[in-house]
Amino acid sequence: MLLTLIFFSPRRVIIIIGVLFSVVFGASFMPKSVIDRFNYTLNAKEDRGDYEIGGAKVDTSTSARFDSFRQGLAGFAKSPFLGYGVTGFTFMDAQFVRVLVEAGLFGFAAFIWLLYRTWRTARGVYQQLVGSKYEGLALGYLAGLAAMIVHSIGANTFIIVRIMEPFWFLTGIITLLPALVVSEPAPQPAPLTNSAVGSGPRHGIAAIPR
Repeated sequence: MLLTLIFFSPRRVIIIIGVLFSVVFGASFMPKSVIDRFNYTLNAKEDRGDYEIGGAKVDTSTSARFDSFRQGLAGFAKSPFLGYGVTGFTFMDAQFVRVLVEAGLFGFAAFIWLLYRTWRTARGVYQQLVGSKYEGLALGYLAGLAAMIVHSIGANTFIIVRIMEPFWFLTGIITLLPALVVSEPAPQPAPLTNSAVGSGPRHGIAAIPR
């Protein structure tokens, strides 16, 4: 998400400074629950899995996701084109591998095409709205979509109802936003008041009778 904001935003310097500040001083103001969750993934001594990253064993939750990749790829090799059907394989908390093993290559290609078209549409909308009051909304959606795509590597992001309901609702808004902006009525100038007419130069405009 942050990399997307830095790449697309014209105010990227402010974002970079904020990211650097968070990296350097984050441990001093982050909530304890955030620090504990970070330490649990790589540094805690209990609940360790069978996989290592940089010489440190990851937690059991992360290890389960690695197992999902291994099992999913093994299942995909047995039915590569049409897959096993939705929920036809074992549970896996990894969206891309799950789509690959359940829907096969054809379904996986359709899923990638859906993500690509959504991203391309959102990027086009943002480029149209740069400089308008809707620029932040379009850029925020684009950054959120990038974050969700990365998040779905290790989670079933795109089939979780509480995520997908607001996401697709907002996708519809973003898609129609350029048309809504064009159809907005142009701002009307404020009407002249008696004081405004009487105090300034009239330029041929008669004063409004009281």
